[in-house]
Amino acid sequence: MADYNYINSHSVYPDHDQEFTASAGLSWQLNETSPYVEVIVGSGLRADATADDGSNIPNGASLPVYDNVNIGFEQTFKFADLDHFKARFDIINLFDQIWQLRDGSGIGVGAPQYGARRGFYGGLTWEF
Repeated sequence: MADYNYINSHSVYPDHDQEFTASAGLSWQLNETSPYVEVIVGSGLRADATADDGSNIPNGASLPVYDNVNIGFEQTFKFADLDHFKARFDIINLFDQIWQLRDGSGIGVGAPQYGARRGFYGGLTWEF
């Protein structure tokens, strides 16, 4: 009830308000191989804060800055009957950064959530 009273008389940040989010990527073509690297950085989603008097300030703080690096490549194969057959391999969160997307506090959140741990993904594509 205290959160609702605070929200009723104060401006609050939305849950998904970050000060900044940025991404950058680089890919290049080496014959039939296309490697890439990408970086994602964010200032952290909103979380509750504690005022000097001990009261709760809904969405009054931010979680720590996070970053994530992903790499991968795609290889194209050209066989007689399978023109444009592709194999792809990706590593998500290359350095296995453990980062918290939300801590469970905030307006309407209720549960903590973390970014994905390091993952290895592969796929095959046949364009016909």
